[in-house]
Amino acid sequence: MAVLKSKRGESSVQFLDTAFNIEEFTIRQCMKLPKRSMFFVGERTVNLASEMAECLRRANTIYLDSVEKFDARARLLMQANQALQCLISKVNLISRLYPESLSANILCEWSEMLVEEFKLIAKLKKSDSERKKKLLSGENQN
Repeated sequence: MAVLKSKRGESSVQFLDTAFNIEEFTIRQCMKLPKRSMFFVGERTVNLASEMAECLRRANTIYLDSVEKFDARARLLMQANQALQCLISKVNLISRLYPESLSANILCEWSEMLVEEFKLIAKLKKSDSERKKKLLSGENQN
């Protein structure tokens, strides 16, 4: 049975969808930049968006059944977060260097996606931390 859009909750893997959207949006926007800037700014910006999305996809493949796997996933989430922070800096740089290439609406949309992804990653890290505590307390009882 279908659920009305207004009644839907947030998916537990929404961070993956948002990461994909950011990667796609970043590629589209960087392709609009002047060709001479692609080597200096555009390519690195796209690489950061791809790196962030890839780290999140890798993190999502880890089945969390041991402390080591929680730690491996935490490292990937940290790498994704770092790439996302760097991506925000690059978007800011692009908006300053090439204001004619980015309208206010485009910049606002891009920024909203990036902020949303930060929130989703933070929520995921918190959820993982709680799950890890439960795993550890279950191991201590045995």
